[in-house]
Amino acid sequence: MNRQAIHKLALLSLLTAAAGVLFVFESLVPLPLPWMRLGLANAVTLIVIVWWGVKEATLLVIARAFIGGLLLGRFLDPGFFLALGGGVASAWMMAFVVRFFSRIWGCVGISIWGALAKNAAQLSLVSLLYMRSTAVFNMAGIFIILSLAAGLLTGLAALFFLRRFPGSGIPFFPGRP
Repeated sequence: MNRQAIHKLALLSLLTAAAGVLFVFESLVPLPLPWMRLGLANAVTLIVIVWWGVKEATLLVIARAFIGGLLLGRFLDPGFFLALGGGVASAWMMAFVVRFFSRIWGCVGISIWGALAKNAAQLSLVSLLYMRSTAVFNMAGIFIILSLAAGLLTGLAALFFLRRFPGSGIPFFPGRP
């Protein structure tokens, strides 16, 4: 392994640990709705997508779900699968937007798309695996609003970090380098 690969692995490990800590921390913070989460760990996912790509981000999401599930005692329960499915959908959507639309959306917009994908995937998983009904989609409007707020916050968190470590090539706001 060369020096650059070791540096990448070490940094990716630190970011995975940070994402795991954020994931666990969020579950301990009381929120107005029991199933609501801000998704701050998705800021770390966006940073990894910008720096390295979707493969590394997907590995981070999987590791984050396992770490969170094990630490919270929720490994392989419904919440674990919702976190895993939503995280992967979010990572893939953000990678898609980074690849094809980053000049239009910028960091915050990319994060909002990721939050929308996460909530859409989680609603779909609840509908298919747990409820076996489409009634859960009646709450889609609430989830869209929550996605906008969560995406804004996580996008600003990622933006704050990426500004401290330039060279990503992603504009911070549309139209600005």
